[in-house]
Amino acid sequence: MHKLFTPFALAISLSAVAQQQVTLQIDHWLDGTPFSNSAVAANNSGQEFDAARLEYYISEISLIHDGGQETLVPGTWVLANASSMTTADLGQHSISSLEAVRFGIGVDPAVNHLDPSTYPSNHPLAPRSPSMHWGWAAGYRFVAMEGQSGAGLAQNYEIHALGDDNYFVQTIPTQGVMEGGDLIVKLNADYVQAMYSVNVASGPIVHGETGIARDLLENFRDRVFTSVEGNGPVGIEEFAHGHLTLYPNPTLGSVRVSTTGIDHADVLRVHDALGRAILDLPFNNTADMIVELPDAGMYRISILQDGVTRAVSSVVRQ
Repeated sequence: MHKLFTPFALAISLSAVAQQQVTLQIDHWLDGTPFSNSAVAANNSGQEFDAARLEYYISEISLIHDGGQETLVPGTWVLANASSMTTADLGQHSISSLEAVRFGIGVDPAVNHLDPSTYPSNHPLAPRSPSMHWGWAAGYRFVAMEGQSGAGLAQNYEIHALGDDNYFVQTIPTQGVMEGGDLIVKLNADYVQAMYSVNVASGPIVHGETGIARDLLENFRDRVFTSVEGNGPVGIEEFAHGHLTLYPNPTLGSVRVSTTGIDHADVLRVHDALGRAILDLPFNNTADMIVELPDAGMYRISILQDGVTRAVSSVVRQ
């Protein structure tokens, strides 16, 4: 028996399939293990630290989908606290194929200097305790990270990073995960990467826009977040063995590949959006590598040793 679809019925059917609830989910980690306020890690310089407090803002979330279309999620700010999973309702959207999520760490300059007392008490930008607001002139603390550091964790440190000039937007390639008909944009955040090359040995107390504070926000932009696909982290080896940074992302063609914590590897491999390996290059861990991506689309770049993935990340070519 043949089924007959009128154009009107077909349009309704396609619309119903494409319209879906979208949720942002961030899982918090510290050097590859689930984050806790008492967990201890060491940065790339071997300096130990914990994070008794770690909060930060996410602003201007947008979804990149269906061949580079960008859909801004208006009026959405997220106050993430690393002590518990972060979820945010991004609303209903017509998306057939998610390609990336874009967001800023901090509060966008157009809103950063407004009065917190004007928001309802349950709003992320309302007054908090401990405070996430520095004052009307400086605006909000973009990241507040505090704890103990140095030899024997004998030093107290505080890094409160802020400032309009430090509001950095990043793009994380991700296909998302379908769960019960909803699209979940899953990200991992590993905060050992927030302390990359940040000198915490002497217990710095830094509240401001320059120096260590800016370094921390640049690390949030470049290193902290990776996508999660399928049933678990994209390349759990990335947490266990090394870290891979791709810049710029998205790119117009050339991407710079920077790695840390990968001493033993032999191949850099590029997969296209269909999972096909399209390029193998000898891996060089002594300098950044430049990779040319042939066409527009999403690519995954992996570092391998004897066929075993040591690190993996994704990039969008526009």
